[in-house]
Amino acid sequence: MNEENKDTPPSLANWMHQVEADKLGEAFELLMDQVVILDRNAIIRFANSAMIVKTGYTKSEFIGKNPHDVWGGHMSKDFYGVLWYTVKQEKKHFVGQITNQRRDGSEYIEELHVSPVLDDKGEAKYFIGIAFDITDRKPSKENAVD
Repeated sequence: MNEENKDTPPSLANWMHQVEADKLGEAFELLMDQVVILDRNAIIRFANSAMIVKTGYTKSEFIGKNPHDVWGGHMSKDFYGVLWYTVKQEKKHFVGQITNQRRDGSEYIEELHVSPVLDDKGEAKYFIGIAFDITDRKPSKENAVD
């Protein structure tokens, strides 16, 4: 940055964008369900506090990482292939059930919703994922009817 622009305030558009982003982040923090925002490369850029409560991981353990590498990886390659094809190529909303693992090793089941957020050219600039814990709604193996 050159010396004459050092004290120039950000443009109104940039300021408004930041205000809106701050409000959105505050709203996500109020939710009891897990919310993550991933960049185009599926790297976590934001996670709400419900993520910490549910998984037992700290933000520093998952921000900047792929969810698969932190608490996921329990689903088939086909599952992940369909998920990413749906949101990246078809640019559509994805819904599925996923098994994840907490930091303590215990597993839980979630209904996962992932939506692409598109730029002006129609390309996905990031993805918003919201996960609802449905572990208690799924029949346990002991109570399953054969």
